[in-house]
Amino acid sequence: MTADEAALRAYYERDEERDLVSVEGPGIMLPDLDARMADPADRTAILDGARALERVPELAGFGPHLLATAVRPGSPAGAM
Repeated sequence: MTADEAALRAYYERDEERDLVSVEGPGIMLPDLDARMADPADRTAILDGARALERVPELAGFGPHLLATAVRPGSPAGAM
């Protein structure tokens, strides 16, 4: 398996030991994001929307920046 094939496999497989989330979320598409984040009601709506979508595997690549976490197979739970 090539490195590219491994990356694609890791991206598309669902796995309890791996997690991939968008850093920005859907709010990144708003042209007036700074102004909306300054308003408490708008800020709550934007963050609630991001939280609702961040765990949908099919939308993991939604934003331009991704954060990946994983657990090494065989490592004790909670070990760093």
